[in-house]
Amino acid sequence: MDQDYKRLTDFLVGMGIEHVPHTHKSYLAHLIAVFRFLESQGYPEDVCRAGMFHSIYGTERFQGFKLSLERRDEVRGLIGDRAERLAYLNCAMNRASFDRALKEGVEPYPIIDRITSKEVELSKADFDELCRLPVDG
Repeated sequence: MDQDYKRLTDFLVGMGIEHVPHTHKSYLAHLIAVFRFLESQGYPEDVCRAGMFHSIYGTERFQGFKLSLERRDEVRGLIGDRAERLAYLNCAMNRASFDRALKEGVEPYPIIDRITSKEVELSKADFDELCRLPVDG
């Protein structure tokens, strides 16, 4: 188990997300379940952490909780650079552009950041890791 697991969950609890409903349970329970699933599959720590924070800024479909983007540095300091980048991309991506990149399967994988309206080109490694995260929030 991630040695900072308690610190990560304490951060989430501190925002009151255990009271936010999500898929027949709390948002906190959902995030923990994603983390545990990725961990059980043997994914690296940064991917598991990205999974726990995969919808922290809100996604195209899930808007039940949205941490301000002004707090990205705080989240980055908590979960690490790569994990935060993957979590942000999962939140910010335009799903149709992600689906196109998946279908085309050509590196670099272009997706549209729906927040900035800019194209982001992903390496195969980053795209593959993003594919492991839930896209619906």
